[in-house]
Amino acid sequence: MRIIFTAIGQPGHSFPLVPLAKELADAGHEITFATSAQVAPQISAAGLRVAEVGIDVGPAFGEAIARGQGAVDASSPEFELRAGGAAFGDVMPRAFAADLGRLIERERPDLIVAEMACLGGQVAASLAGVPCVIHTFGRRFDVGSPLHTAIFTPFASVLEDMGLPAVSGPGPLGHAYLDVCPPSLQISVLDAPQASVPLQTTAWNPPVSTRPSRPKSGRPWVYLTLGTVSQNAAVLRTAIDGLTRLDVDILLATGAISPAEFTDLPDSVRVEAFVPQAELLRDFSLVVHHGGSGTTMGAAQHGLVQLMLPQGADQFGNAEAVSAFGAGQSLIGPDVTADSVEQAARTLLTSTAVHDAAQGLAQEIAVMPSVKAVAGDIASWSVPSRP
Repeated sequence: MRIIFTAIGQPGHSFPLVPLAKELADAGHEITFATSAQVAPQISAAGLRVAEVGIDVGPAFGEAIARGQGAVDASSPEFELRAGGAAFGDVMPRAFAADLGRLIERERPDLIVAEMACLGGQVAASLAGVPCVIHTFGRRFDVGSPLHTAIFTPFASVLEDMGLPAVSGPGPLGHAYLDVCPPSLQISVLDAPQASVPLQTTAWNPPVSTRPSRPKSGRPWVYLTLGTVSQNAAVLRTAIDGLTRLDVDILLATGAISPAEFTDLPDSVRVEAFVPQAELLRDFSLVVHHGGSGTTMGAAQHGLVQLMLPQGADQFGNAEAVSAFGAGQSLIGPDVTADSVEQAARTLLTSTAVHDAAQGLAQEIAVMPSVKAVAGDIASWSVPSRP
């Protein structure tokens, strides 16, 4: 089969699709991975053929704000939600749909596998009459939530402008979901028109020549990150202040924040801009993070307890789900203090109940169909079921 994978150009959106794309390529299918410039070189490093399409998230936010679609005072709590909704629900779908339309015309694929937030990929597939399967990177959209409303309200205009019917029900376009979220963390989906194909989450990162090693101190190793987008250095500082009160070693991945802002830390803290997270996760005792889907699912895959400090988007829902299951805790906004981080981390490192819950999630994921199994069964999910 000739297959186009497409995803928003952010690690948390595109990296979860790589394992299946590689498995299908290894099985002899012709794979093109279509994404924007920011992650194209990293995806290419996986040995996949890459086509640059669409627009990166940063410029999409800028365009949304310039158009006035995110026209809320930048200091308002609504600003990021409105601007993000316009970027993901309008700017990026139009840009991806246009570029992918041309790519589809050239390559004539048999199937589009579109990451669930890449609405432009789903639009392009619909316009071309190509079967489309949606690949999740975490929990599905929570229908009726502020995030869902912010994205799908402008997206309705995109569909109307392109002559496509309005989205109804709890899902976007496409005939099936490849769903990497374990059932215990998943949003309850009622009357979804799409088939659901469970797929074991498999963390992936670009190959690297070196990676940090677990310190030989024998102390718990704690991973601290706010992902690749957030620039909230103050939250990282607060988390460090709390964590360094404990007898632990810490690996800090600064992401979008320059490591130069963290040069005055104790020797127990190692600072890196980027780390090969997928390769390291199994070695940690605790993951303190923003609640991004990639980190949430990766930590769950390895049975790790999680302290979540959500900053935006789907992170609040992820934090709520993990906390409700008992595999972690979350701290939000003003509740993030050095004292609260210290206390939460101490509890998570020592609680048998929390560790048992985290292991339960890992076992749930372990029995989901593997990437190899799902790739081998492509004939059953690649086309819409016939009545």
